[in-house]
Amino acid sequence: MKIILLILMLSITLPTIAIAQQPSDHAQAMEDRLAMMSQRLQLTEEQQVLVEPILMAQFENSRAIMEDYGFSPEGASGKKLDMRKMKAMSEELQPIRTQAERELSAVLTDEQMTEYREIQDENRAKMRREIQRRMGW
Repeated sequence: MKIILLILMLSITLPTIAIAQQPSDHAQAMEDRLAMMSQRLQLTEEQQVLVEPILMAQFENSRAIMEDYGFSPEGASGKKLDMRKMKAMSEELQPIRTQAERELSAVLTDEQMTEYREIQDENRAKMRREIQRRMGW
């Protein structure tokens, strides 16, 4: 039961952790994410200009929280998170995700928001698989 709860907690924090653990150059990681989002969501030039600061704020704010809990852009720092800390981190990250989604919904069409949520779901599934692989499950 604890394992399932841990996987669920980690999957909630996924999109930001996955991004933060990609290229160590934050600017490059964000540029890559924006390019992927632009392509998958088929953003107009105007939307690209509006979406970039939303995603940048989400990325930077989430990264700061994750680093407080021992996650660095290069990967986990070696600190082990117990269930309480994982839950606390997830609770701190949730308002950031909610705010980003609220702001994006004002810029994106309904179809684009559906695709955005699908991207987020894919990222969570990818992180769950990675966590399971690392933990030998």
